[in-house]
Amino acid sequence: MIRKNYFNFKGRTRRRDFWIYIGVTACIMVVLIFLDSAMFPNAESSIKYGPLSIMYGLVMFSPSVSICIRRLHDVGLSGNFIIFSFVKILILAGVFFYLMNSQSGSNKWGPSPKATK
Repeated sequence: MIRKNYFNFKGRTRRRDFWIYIGVTACIMVVLIFLDSAMFPNAESSIKYGPLSIMYGLVMFSPSVSICIRRLHDVGLSGNFIIFSFVKILILAGVFFYLMNSQSGSNKWGPSPKATK
């Protein structure tokens, strides 16, 4: 799924697929942060981002943005609403959009992914 849609900003993504991606990505990042803090114990911050977690974050940035945009498309919103995910005071609004149920039927971004599975 990730390789196929790495730079795909069109279409729609189901809520289930979105949250599975977010959960797996977050778990991998937590493991890499622990590995980084174990491998580089002299770092001064309380959360020790090291080379492993930084590289993973850079590699996963594009697919993360693309799945967020496709999820917004699935609920009938423009991908421009992704700004809610980056502005701290508006993060809860962004999470609300990601939790919304899919629009039934087709919308301007394509057919419902629920209908195609």
